[in-house]
Amino acid sequence: MAEKPEREPAEKAGRRWPGSPWSQNVGGVVEEMRPGYSRLSLVVEPRHTNSRGSVHGGVITSLMDAAVGIALRASHEPGDPDLAGQTTIEMNVSFLKPAPLGERLVAEARLLNKGRNLAVGDVEVKQQSGDLVAKGRLTYFILRRAR
Repeated sequence: MAEKPEREPAEKAGRRWPGSPWSQNVGGVVEEMRPGYSRLSLVVEPRHTNSRGSVHGGVITSLMDAAVGIALRASHEPGDPDLAGQTTIEMNVSFLKPAPLGERLVAEARLLNKGRNLAVGDVEVKQQSGDLVAKGRLTYFILRRAR
C-alpha cells in the first residue's frame, strides 16, 4: 500500500501566499494553513490605500479570496487526479471599519462546506487590535478534469 504524500500546506506557512501575479502584487503572508482553515496577514502599504488614505476595498477582498481559497486548496486530497483547480463564483462582503496605512490586517478563513463541485467558506478580516474590518462568505467551484 502506497503512503499518502504529506500535505504541502504546512510547508507554506510564513511564505507569501501562492497564486496569480495579482495576489503576488498585493502581498501578504500565509501565517497558518491546514485543511479547511487559513490565516493570512497583510500590512497596509501606500499602494494599498484609496483616496482617503485607508485600505482599498479591493485589497481587502483580494485578501479574503486568497484566505478562503488557500483553506480550500489545503483541504483537497494530495494527488487527486481529477482535480484541475478551483475558482471563485460568488463573494459577499460587508465592510465594517476602515483600516489605515500601516495597519496589520489578519484574515481568518474557515470552510463551512465542501462538496464534489462546490465549497463555501467564511472569512473575517481584523485589525491587530481585534476590531473587525470586514466579514465575507465565498463560494468556489471545484474544477474537475474531463474523464
